[in-house]
Amino acid sequence: MYKILKAIQNNIEKLKLINDDEANFFKYDYALKDKEGLLLTDDLYLTWFIQEKNPNILFGNVFNILEFLYDKDILNENEFYKKIIDSFSLGIIDINLGADLLGKTINYYLGLPEVLSYEDTHFKLIFDNLISRNTDFRSKQKLFLEMFNCVDIHNLSSDALLSLISKLLEFNPLVDPQKIVETWFIYCGLRREVIKDIDTSISIVHEALWFKYKDLMEKLNSSTCSSKVLLDNIIRIIKSLDGNISILAFDNLTSCFSLDSSEYKYLETLI
Repeated sequence: MYKILKAIQNNIEKLKLINDDEANFFKYDYALKDKEGLLLTDDLYLTWFIQEKNPNILFGNVFNILEFLYDKDILNENEFYKKIIDSFSLGIIDINLGADLLGKTINYYLGLPEVLSYEDTHFKLIFDNLISRNTDFRSKQKLFLEMFNCVDIHNLSSDALLSLISKLLEFNPLVDPQKIVETWFIYCGLRREVIKDIDTSISIVHEALWFKYKDLMEKLNSSTCSSKVLLDNIIRIIKSLDGNISILAFDNLTSCFSLDSSEYKYLETLI
């Protein structure tokens, strides 16, 4: 891919625009008309164009190829994730990395306890690429939240998470980082299934999320935060959500604690 891009750059003056007329317009869709199959391409516009003409065509990109090679043991784990990083240096606009694979990549590069900053890992190339795509901060924050849909948050250090948040805030330094963390906590809770332990009624994944949230807030404040203060902050946001979402978010919050905990008993007073 690099050689192709370099060849185009070296011969840019020789390229000619094609007139959109019947005589010479490239009819890409004709080759796939009324056919079924798989088209491998990282050209987003070509994908949209073909899909509009033929909905029966399936699409794949460079990451699907890499996953296939990995599944067939042609690439080992280190090679696989290194190739994912390399793909982001090819100059492909809006390269499409699915949520599941993105989550696995985050786990691989940031899931080690010694990782204290994403900037010290190869994941920096991916994160900086993705977070710089959108112009408005709301879209950036939405993308940031969605990155954690398939991530094992328990294995991420609070310092690594804060390094990601710090990068996000470079695009809007006036935003309170605590608000980002609080929104992140609620969003991640909503994106994870509640599976309660029979004996404790605790959802292990939500309990881990609570501890991570608490640790993040204490690092931001450089002091210990009481559970009541943290719960009040979360409850305030939950109350601002739409009805059904608010109820679900509250249920997720209660699943972080055992029935005999002070946190759960406090939440009961708010029902």
